[in-house]
Amino acid sequence: MAEEYSMLRKKRTGGSVERSTANGRHKGAWRRFGAAATSAAMATLMFLAVGPGAARADNGSIIRTVTAQSPSCSVGTGLAFDGKQLLLDCWNQNQIWGVSPADGALLNTYTIAGASDLRAMAWDRGRRKLWVCNSDADVYLADLAAQTETFAFTSQGCVDGLAYDGTDDTIWSSDDAASTVQHYTSSGTLISSTDITGKLGGCGNSGIAVGGAKLLLSNNGCSQIYVATKDLASTTLFGTYPARLEDMECDDVTFAASGQAAIWSKDAYDNTLNAFDLVPGTCGFGGQPSTPQRYVALGDSVPYGHGLANPGKDRQGALAPDQPPSPDAYPSLLAKSLGYNFTIRKDGCTLTGDQLAVSGAPSIDNKWTGKDADCRYPKGVPVPLQKAVSPNEVLAADLKNHPPSLVTLQAGADDVDFAACLASLLSAPANPFMHVENCVDQDRKGNYVVTQKFATELKSLKDGLTKTLDAVHDAAPAAQILLLDYYQIIPGADADLAGSSFICRDLRFSKQGGKWRTSIRAKADFLQKTLNSTIGAAATGRAYVKTVDISSAFSGHEMCTKSTWVFDGTWNAAHPTKPGQQAIADAVIAVCGQLPRGCRG
Repeated sequence: MAEEYSMLRKKRTGGSVERSTANGRHKGAWRRFGAAATSAAMATLMFLAVGPGAARADNGSIIRTVTAQSPSCSVGTGLAFDGKQLLLDCWNQNQIWGVSPADGALLNTYTIAGASDLRAMAWDRGRRKLWVCNSDADVYLADLAAQTETFAFTSQGCVDGLAYDGTDDTIWSSDDAASTVQHYTSSGTLISSTDITGKLGGCGNSGIAVGGAKLLLSNNGCSQIYVATKDLASTTLFGTYPARLEDMECDDVTFAASGQAAIWSKDAYDNTLNAFDLVPGTCGFGGQPSTPQRYVALGDSVPYGHGLANPGKDRQGALAPDQPPSPDAYPSLLAKSLGYNFTIRKDGCTLTGDQLAVSGAPSIDNKWTGKDADCRYPKGVPVPLQKAVSPNEVLAADLKNHPPSLVTLQAGADDVDFAACLASLLSAPANPFMHVENCVDQDRKGNYVVTQKFATELKSLKDGLTKTLDAVHDAAPAAQILLLDYYQIIPGADADLAGSSFICRDLRFSKQGGKWRTSIRAKADFLQKTLNSTIGAAATGRAYVKTVDISSAFSGHEMCTKSTWVFDGTWNAAHPTKPGQQAIADAVIAVCGQLPRGCRG
């Protein structure tokens, strides 16, 4: 190994690598790894994630078109959405078909006893039943599970337009290309019948959708959708389309993973279904308002945004001490993209709100965690252990009383002091700023193995994550939990390097493609795989947890590469920059897109 190794060592202070136990063992070393202005700072952990971004379409544009794989139908105007499937009917029949909003695949067939000649439909999320109209303008409430219907009332017309309004438990209806829109109580009492002549571009109304403060009205003669106030005094053109527009239904679920909502519509004479882009919050499915849902972020320095914010007692450049989590960290980016309720606490030390990640936090308290070095305590008050995800962050989240729809968790690096492992791997000298510990040995066959101490820490990590996941699920059983692992920060042996920091200068001093750089990357890959597999194992058998595997996410963007996504400074080394944090948010969004309810629990 040699020459390049010897040259690298000459730049350092020489001698064998010793352990440093100054001021406790771990002390949140992963995120403090950058504290030493020497090549020791280089050794930090890996962090998180990437994935394709999701670009928003303009309000009103078509974001998806599917062909329903339901039986052939000469005329069908009914359309509804129950949160999982689009529901269609056909004139002169008593069947309703459920199709996938992703590709139109047929999912279910319901034969409604006693029904005939079905027309417009509307899903009632509160009752979990379907309002349906027939050719006689009679309105029924259908139970799809029982495949029965119950008569409700006779309307003035509901061939094309029927909508349930969950804000006041009422029904809106209109006939085909009608000049009036009716509003009823759910028992059938007429509240109003309003003339809309001239308010929909010269055409009469057909489809109706509601799920919030406004109505959406379609005129199939002019192929337009209008947004209207509920008194129908004011209307605004929403969009014009190259298709006939009949019944409509709101959908704030299917596209939630990309930060979108939609309104579905269909033509009476084919099985083509179009989803038109809506600003999230405009209307929710099933007649209910689309209220933002709570998202809680738990974890360590990556979701905190270390480097973009400063958690410590001392100023770091332009960053004041004791800062709250960064608004540029991936939890805030994710919340904004997906439309979640998400509050950031006021400072770094007081755990309130939804952004509860703490720089340096392990999954649970353990004997080697170390004291809280970031927060100030009154004189004479014993300094407690470093805050941990459990119990500190989980208790502060108050999940039982304020249940979230989504929880992200990223922790583990500080359970095992991964920074110290990489510092040793890089031949960092002993120093008073951080812990240095060998974690990788080789067996007689030359295979990499972890040390016994590191293996003990990994077991503690798995137990800690398991307990934390169970605690979150017990308090918020409906929440979708995403468990994130870590990406590789050590550049490849052949990577072109840049940067003038101590960290990058030491790496650049070694031979590109040489044995030393090849060896340290191989060991770093082994450590990363071992850590990430332990994290993944904690989710095994837990259906409510979805892992986010981002082990190769920063490939080509590791620390000190020419297009790095991580800091290389003396206090923030290996933590994601703004592009890195955005990449993490994109990765989570991509995973949400694979889930049936788009991370909506």
